[in-house]
This record gives sequence, C-alpha cells and structure tokens, in this order.
Amino acid sequence: RFHSILSGINNRTATGGAATSDNFLIVNGSGNVINSIGKSNMIGNGLNNRIQGANNNTIINGLNSQITNGSDNIIGGGSVNNIAANNSVVLSGNVNRIFGNNNAIIGGTGNEIQNNSINNVIVGGAGNIIQTNSSNNAILSGTGNTMTANVNFSYVSGGLSNLIQGSHSIILNGSNNQVFANIKGGIVTGK
Repeated sequence: RFHSILSGINNRTATGGAATSDNFLIVNGSGNVINSIGKSNMIGNGLNNRIQGANNNTIINGLNSQITNGSDNIIGGGSVNNIAANNSVVLSGNVNRIFGNNNAIIGGTGNEIQNNSINNVIVGGAGNIIQTNSSNNAILSGTGNTMTANVNFSYVSGGLSNLIQGSHSIILNGSNNQVFANIKGGIVTGK
C-alpha cells in the first residue's frame, strides 16, 4: 500500500477515515488529486486533474480533467475531459465526455458518448454526440453530428450537422443529412 507524490505543487492524495485506497502515484504537476476509495491510480502531470472513487486509472497529462467512479480508464491529455465509465479512453482534446463503458474519444472538442452506450468511437471533430443506449458506432471527425439513442452499428464520416436515427446506417460527409429511425441500412453521401 503506497501513496506517492514525486514532485510538483499542491498535489494530494486524500483518503478519508474509512477509505480503502492502495497504490496512488502523482508524478508531477500542480493541484492534482487522487481521492478516497480506489486502487492503482496515477496522475502523470498537469494542473488540477482528479481521479475519484475509481480503480486502475491514469491521467497522463492535462488541465482540469477527471475520472470518477470507473475502472481501467485513460485520459491522455487535453483540458476539461471527463470519464465516468469503465474501460474507456479520451486521448486528447478539450471538453470531451464519456459516460458509457468501452468507448474512445480521440481528440476534438465538445464530443460526448452518453450513458449506457458501449463500444463506440469519436475521432476528432467538434460537438459530435453518440446518445444513450447506442453501441458499435463511429463518428470520424466533422461538427455537430449526432447518433440518437438506441442506434447500433452506424457510421458518420465527417460533415456538418448530420443525424442518424436508424441502426446499420452510414453518412459519408455532407451537411444536414438524416437517416430516419424506421430506415435501417440507409447510406447517404454528399449534401
């Protein structure tokens, strides 16, 4: 059982009275916190990052990012990124959020994967959303693209303000394209 802070300013490991916590490491940075119940968590560097109530998590670098109540997650860098899930990664970017298990956001700004969504990926872009209870989807770049709740096995490749409501659907770029919920297997390209 160890709690180590190797360098930095105002970093802390906080463990209230009955907390069960093992193996915390903060390498460097300022204002980073590993808090309370959890095991095997690490913050490498950065400013005001937090890991709370979670196991086997790593924040490599960043600013004001956090991992809460989940296990086996990684935030690589960026700022104000948040994971509240298991087995997920935010590699970089800003204000990206994951609330479902087994998901990845690889850069971008303001991208989100919502509750109970699993096995999804968003690669870059801005304001892209995969809504609740959706699985096995991908949004590759673009701005303001959305997969609504309960969409599975669908793909958006870039574009602007595209919307998928039906599973097994593809939108290849363009803007303001829609695949409706009663259409499965829809493919849309261009504007």
